[in-house]
Parts: sequence; structure tokens; C-alpha cells
Amino acid sequence: MPKVVRLRVFQGITGSAGQPAALAKGLRQYGVDARSIIIGDNHFSYAADDVINCSLSDWVSIGRYLAEIVDSYDIFHLHMRPFFYWNPNEFYFPALLDLVLLKAAGKRVCFHFRGSEVRKPSLFRATNRFHYADEDPDRLFKKFNESSQEAYINYISAIADRVFVTDPELQSYVPGSIVIPRYVQPPETVKARPLRGENPVVLHAPSRRGVKGTDFVLAAVEQLKREGHAFEFRLIEGRSNAEALSAIADADILIDQLRIGWYGVLAVEGFALGRTVISYIRPDLIHTFGADPLPLANADPETIIDVLRQHITQRHSREQMARAGREWFEQTHSAEAVMPLLVSHYQDMMLAPKPVDARTVQRLLEYQASLRSGSGWLSILPPALLENVTKFKYVNKNDGMAAAVRSMVRFLSRKLFK
Repeated sequence: MPKVVRLRVFQGITGSAGQPAALAKGLRQYGVDARSIIIGDNHFSYAADDVINCSLSDWVSIGRYLAEIVDSYDIFHLHMRPFFYWNPNEFYFPALLDLVLLKAAGKRVCFHFRGSEVRKPSLFRATNRFHYADEDPDRLFKKFNESSQEAYINYISAIADRVFVTDPELQSYVPGSIVIPRYVQPPETVKARPLRGENPVVLHAPSRRGVKGTDFVLAAVEQLKREGHAFEFRLIEGRSNAEALSAIADADILIDQLRIGWYGVLAVEGFALGRTVISYIRPDLIHTFGADPLPLANADPETIIDVLRQHITQRHSREQMARAGREWFEQTHSAEAVMPLLVSHYQDMMLAPKPVDARTVQRLLEYQASLRSGSGWLSILPPALLENVTKFKYVNKNDGMAAAVRSMVRFLSRKLFK
């Protein structure tokens, strides 16, 4: 692929399973000036080119940071959330308006949905019999209610030049989105050991137990232990990404998830390191792999015992699956597969930017105005956000929403689009 010049790409602003950093690094190999930036906490210590140490609710600091960097990039590739975003169920002003400001500055915006923020519970129930929507582990569906998800998806789709998702399962929640497969490139320092012939090591590394189906995994392991099968089981949680990669490299069988309906970054890391991967693929999505056999062992909460037993007891099965997974990685998740696809979208959007849908922006502003309470609209904001809002001399607690909007837009226009 020819080198791309004068294309400057921002990747951020959360860790997002290490994907922004991985994409930035991969893009640099293709001649793109790309950098990854994380703002706020980074629970699993994912790498990034820059880390901005401020709270994700400190929109004054975030806004000033955006003003400083806006001229440094041509494309803003945002993962899961924009810069101005605090409560996923109540988009207080100026939430989401940074996307419009970026477009007004002549920038291109890519938005990459990555999971729970768009996995609508009604569709999840309808398409996946192993869903966890009713259990709501970690209050994910409480955090992202469906009406807000719908509004979020519609707004992003109307503004962004490209809307990406990570896989066909997420694409089923975001009509018109484009799949950019997950990309990983394990460090050269991570060396995968040869697969064991006997007593294989089975690894499960859930980020959220309820989401990944960990209880079903543990029950299957106990059952197979009672049956007398020889294997070692390792459960790791709360480890850094580097520690997780080392654990995968030393395992033989990797159990990713049993309930979502597609595999995640952990599975891709398993493919890359030549491990046998077990994960649940929704039946209606199996055809997206093409005519070849699946590159992973498809298991759900009802079949995990049998599938795990097969790969523990049959060395040939796990070695064959490990080879298929590695081939799938090269075909789908490697730099040679992902980077040309991504760069082609970047080039296309630079030539033909998508116009902003003014009606959608107006609907957002009307919704934000509806959140106010009389003229003292600031009183309803969360305390942390209220503290940051009132740092602006342009806004005070007695302003009505209309006055606040006018003054804030004037401020942002001066700062961002001089």
C-alpha cells in the first residue's frame, strides 16, 4: 500500500481496550501521523502516546485541551464517547456539541462504537437467548438506557463522517455503520510458548463476570475436574493489559465470553498468539465468517462443558483450532488487513466530508433546553459538573438556558475557530 502523507489523525479519548493506541501505532507504520490520547483514568493500564490527567467530567479542562489541539489534526477518530459527554442518559449542555464544533472547524470526525453504549436491551433480548439484559450486571443497562442509546446513535450518525463498529454483533444495533475489525499487535517481547501436549492450561480473564459468563465457565471447570480430566485452570482479573498478554502467551485454551454473541479483544489477542479460543457467536452471525470453518470453538452457557471437554482431551482439536485462529488473525485483524481499510475511509472522507444535519443539532439543543428548571437551570446539574460550569465567567446560576447557550457558543467560537 502506498504511503499516505499529510494525514494527521487523533485517536482517543478513552482506553477502549487499548484500541486507540493500537490503531495509532499501526497507522504510523503506514505513513499516517497518528497519536493516541487518553483523558482521565485508565483502569487496565492501556498504552497511549499521551495521557491528560483530568477528570472526564472536567469539561472546562477538556474544552481548553481541545482548543489547543484542534489545529494539530485533520481527523478526529473518537472511540465510545466524544470530548463533551458526562451522563449517558442526560446530555446536559454542551454535551455532544464538540462534534459540531470540530466539523465547523473543517475537521473530519469518525466515531467508533465499542459495546455497551449501543447494545440496546430490547434487541439484545430478541436476538440472543443468552442475554444478560434482565440481570444487568454492573448496572450497564441502567447506565445506558435504551431511549438515550437511540438518541445517541441517531445524533452521532447524523454528524460523523464515518460511524464504525467493531463487529457484526454491534452492527446489528447501529444501522448503516461500518465494521472496522479489532486490531492488535502484541509486543515482540511477548513470546507464545508451544502448545502443551498434555495437561493444557485453560485461561479465563473476564473484565466483567456477568457479561462474560464467568459463572458458567467456573461451573464447567468444576464439572470437568470431577470427571477427572487433567488440565490447569487459571482465572485472572484486574490485571494490566501487559500481564494479560503474558498469561495468554502461557496458556493453551482461552475462554473469552459466552453471552454477548461475538468475540472481543481478548480473543483477538489469543488468535494473534496462536491459542485455541472459545467464545459464543450468535447463530444469525455465523455466516459473516464466510464458507470456511469457524476460527474459534463456538460455545454458549449450555454447551461450554462439552466444548471445553473436547479441547482439553483432544490435542489435535486444540492444535487445529489454534492454527485456524492464527490464520483468521492474519486475514482479519492484522495490520495488513485493518490499516488499508481504515486509511481508505480516511482518504475518502477527506475528499468528501459529510454535511452536518442541522435539524439533528437543533433537536439536541431543544432536548438540552428541556433539562433546565426555570431560569436556574444550572441547579439541576451534577455537583462535579456544576463546579466546572461555573468556572466560566460567561455563565452564572441566574442565566436562562438561551443566554447560557449564546454566551457559551461565543466563547467556544473564539477559542476554537479564531
